[in-house]
Amino acid sequence: MVRLGLAAKQAPERVLRVNPLFNLSCRAYKRDSRFSIFKHSLSSLKVDSLKSSDFVDLSNGSKLSLHFSRDLPPLSLMYDTAFTPFPSNARGFLYYHVPPPSSPLAGAIRLRIDSDGAAGNDLLLPNGLPWQVGLPTLVKHEHGRGALALLLSEGLVDAETVENCRAVFSGRSLIMPKRLLFALDQPFATSMTDENLYLVVVGKKHLERLRIRALFGWGHNFPFRGSLLARFELSPDGLVVFIRTLKIIEPIVSANTTTAARVGGGKVVAPVEGHLISRRMSDGVLHPWSLSLSENIKASALRLLIDR
Repeated sequence: MVRLGLAAKQAPERVLRVNPLFNLSCRAYKRDSRFSIFKHSLSSLKVDSLKSSDFVDLSNGSKLSLHFSRDLPPLSLMYDTAFTPFPSNARGFLYYHVPPPSSPLAGAIRLRIDSDGAAGNDLLLPNGLPWQVGLPTLVKHEHGRGALALLLSEGLVDAETVENCRAVFSGRSLIMPKRLLFALDQPFATSMTDENLYLVVVGKKHLERLRIRALFGWGHNFPFRGSLLARFELSPDGLVVFIRTLKIIEPIVSANTTTAARVGGGKVVAPVEGHLISRRMSDGVLHPWSLSLSENIKASALRLLIDR
């Protein structure tokens, strides 16, 4: 058994290396080998069952495949897009994670990267969210069958969850994982130059699209550039929802526009980590952006997460 977070130097000399040249994952081989094409099966995706032989190196590959079984198709792995290589630190252990207290449908395969013996961290995307291959992707696509079979055999998911996932996402051929929202407080990424915030809220039985317009500006009138992680937050009285800035990913800088963007009767102000996204009203007072759960038709999507 291997604890997640073990340093790479503690991994065996021969480790699983996913070969970007052949688009095949390879059985353990020496690190200077470039043309090994032996297929490999991971032994587990369960945290407490991982072995040293499950250590993988995805670094610098752009479109990779990982075999879980000789009889089932390999799982396709991409970092951010088909042409974006995995970063040089993408070395560690793949494992299955369900973020509490989300729906079981929020489960995903993540990569715990080594950190010199510390607790370890999950590999992140450029937008600050964890890199992952979600259960909906595994259920909906042929290339997910091998990984899904392993998850079922290890009891990490059950048949009922798989069937529910298949039903919820039925008829949806394109799944955009970065837009899926499984819990109200789940972090999501957004840009200061996005005219609309698009999310797909995953309920118990169906999906609903959520579109928030002009959060930071509209048209060509965006006073700031940058990107951030944020989350929705329910008011103490349960009547409205706010948005809180969690982390600034790309520095927020002025776009040097001649006039400040006015949205909802107030001027857009730069977000601050830990604070609610707000507007400066005509009286000079900051008022948080809010969405009424009782009056706005857009709130029906968020109510799927509140009324669980």
